[in-house]
Amino acid sequence: MRKLSDNERVILCAALVSEQGKVSLVRLLEECIQRFPREFSWRGTKYPDTAKLEKRAWSCRTDRGWLIGTPSDGFYVLTGAGIAAALEVARRIGIALPDDALGKWSKDILGDIKDSAAFRSFLDNKDVTLHEVAVSVGLPPEATRRQVKYALRTVLGEAKRARIQPIVSFVAYCEEKLNLKNDPGK
Repeated sequence: MRKLSDNERVILCAALVSEQGKVSLVRLLEECIQRFPREFSWRGTKYPDTAKLEKRAWSCRTDRGWLIGTPSDGFYVLTGAGIAAALEVARRIGIALPDDALGKWSKDILGDIKDSAAFRSFLDNKDVTLHEVAVSVGLPPEATRRQVKYALRTVLGEAKRARIQPIVSFVAYCEEKLNLKNDPGK
């Protein structure tokens, strides 16, 4: 089994402590330190490295598109892509996320995609925009190509596991139409 990245550890902890999709920054830091003390401590000490944790949470927000919000808000909100990533990490390490931890998003993340404008455009054989695809996977409309690409990969994994072929086809269609497959993504 592949070792978890720090970003994956943070998103897993965010899902575990979220209340209706909201995550207190303080509670997130506490959970990460409690669950992964060695990974989030100063080297060779038992003291937590909160700067590293805040950097990883920020990376989950800016690079991955898994969280929305800023430290000055005092909380983050899990995006659809963040929830899918947390579910994937939890499945990989063999733990179950609490049913109420993710609020309304945990019930049917793939259902949200089926109800999106981008998915309807796909079914009608129309072009999709980066903004439509971003919103369909739970990201803000201003998400970067890199964030959309990563979110689509996560959704693809969930759709394959759930055996929902229309969404698998939708992801392939989006990657092709938006030229994301071979794009390094910035």
